Amino acid sequence: MKKIFEKNPLLIFIIPLAVFFLLGCGLLYLALFGSKGLPLSGWIMAGIFTVIPAVLIYGFLFGFSISEKQQQAIEARRTELQFDQHGMTMLMPLFDQNCFIQWDSIDTILYAELRQEDYSEFTLYLNALPSYTKTEKQWWLNRLFPQHPKRKKIKIRSDCRYFETLPDMFKKYLDPNSRFAFKDSKKGLLLQSETIIKDNLTTRTEKWLPVKNFEPLELMYDRYNRTINELKAKTGR
Repeated sequence: MKKIFEKNPLLIFIIPLAVFFLLGCGLLYLALFGSKGLPLSGWIMAGIFTVIPAVLIYGFLFGFSISEKQQQAIEARRTELQFDQHGMTMLMPLFDQNCFIQWDSIDTILYAELRQEDYSEFTLYLNALPSYTKTEKQWWLNRLFPQHPKRKKIKIRSDCRYFETLPDMFKKYLDPNSRFAFKDSKKGLLLQSETIIKDNLTTRTEKWLPVKNFEPLELMYDRYNRTINELKAKTGR
C-alpha cells in the first residue's frame, strides 16, 4: 500500500473522496428508485456526498486554478531533502514521516529519465535498511494505515525539493571523482531559439529535437565497480 501511495501520492486524497462519492451515488439511487423515497434532508446529503467529491476528484486529476495561498500549502507537502556528513534525510510531510539514509549504506545509484511521464528519478540500492521516524502530529489516514517500510531500494523523484543538488552531494560524500550531470532527453539538436526583452525582463524560448538512441537508465555510482549491464541483469531493469 505504501509503495502505491509513494508512486501516486494523489491517491491518498482521491481514495477517500471516491468512497464519499459512492455513498452519495447510493443515496441518489435510493432517492430515485426507493419505494419510500428520501426526505429533503436526504436529497441534500446525497447532493453533498456526490457533487463535492466529484468536483474535488476532477480537480486533483485535471488540475485546479489555485490561489497563491493554496500553492504554498501544496508546496509545504512536498518531500524535502536534507544532507549532512552522516547521510541524507527525506522529509515526507505527505506521509507524516522522515527517512534517513546513511552514506555508507548506499551501494548503487541509478539515474533514470522517464520521457513519457515527464520526470526523472534516482534509485538507491542499500546494504542496510533506512531509518524511518514518524512526526508527532499525523493525519488520520496515515494513522489508519501505518506503514513500516522494510526495503533496501529507495526512489527519489524529481519533484522533491533540492533534487537538483543530489549529484553534488553524491560527489561530495560518496565519490569525489564523479562527473555526473543531469541530462535532458528532449535536448538533442537545437532547432530554434528566440530571446524577447520586454520591460527589462528577458525571456528565451527554445525548440529542441529529442535525443536519438536515448538511454533512459544511467549508472551513477557503484561501490563494487560493477557495470550497468551487470546491474540491469541483477535488478531486471
